[in-house]
Amino acid sequence: LLDVVDAIGRQGLPLGRRVGLLSNTGALGASLRGAADQAGLHVVAENRSVPLSPDPRLIQRAFTSMAALGEVDLVIAGMLDPLTGDDWGFDARTRGYQDEVTELGLHDCGMFFVDATDRASIRQTLASILALPERPTAMCVWSDQLAAVILNVLRAMGVRVPQDISVFGFDGSDAAATVGLSTMTQPARRIGRLAAQRALTLIDGKTPEETHTVVPTALEPGSTAGPAPTDR
Repeated sequence: LLDVVDAIGRQGLPLGRRVGLLSNTGALGASLRGAADQAGLHVVAENRSVPLSPDPRLIQRAFTSMAALGEVDLVIAGMLDPLTGDDWGFDARTRGYQDEVTELGLHDCGMFFVDATDRASIRQTLASILALPERPTAMCVWSDQLAAVILNVLRAMGVRVPQDISVFGFDGSDAAATVGLSTMTQPARRIGRLAAQRALTLIDGKTPEETHTVVPTALEPGSTAGPAPTDR
């Protein structure tokens, strides 16, 4: 953001001090806010739940909505691509989701990122999802723990699950069983056993026969998934 402000100044373009910030994660939004404060800009509007989507209309809509406020001189957007992230499992799960959406010919409503400890942020993000022109009929969440939080917030908003929207988790954890969450299970004990065997092999100074192992997963039907609504 500081580089953008500096570049505008070097080109002699007028720069108002009132800015709007767009981002797709809370952490990135906080970083943009800190940079704006450092640059002496006045942040008058923020949206930290912009979807990361191959559909440019969603990003354009975020810009248009913020510009329509009539209170901003400049809108600055920062987007974090999860496919370049370092979080464990994030890359594989995200790519798997995108590959299946493409293979099945489904409409991709974008990826949204939330902090599981910030219910206000989750509520704002869910409101953005439900207000999309093509409202999704299902949500695939990165983990059971996060899906359980989202499930509670949706119900608090008056959204019926699965009548209005289906929710899927991932892991097959105890949290999923407790709330009846539909989820993809993975063999945690087997994964732990394989990891321990690899670690012992490396400790012995040897090279594991396999450096990457794909373990099977299975769908565990719950009460949070149902037929797509037909009254849209």
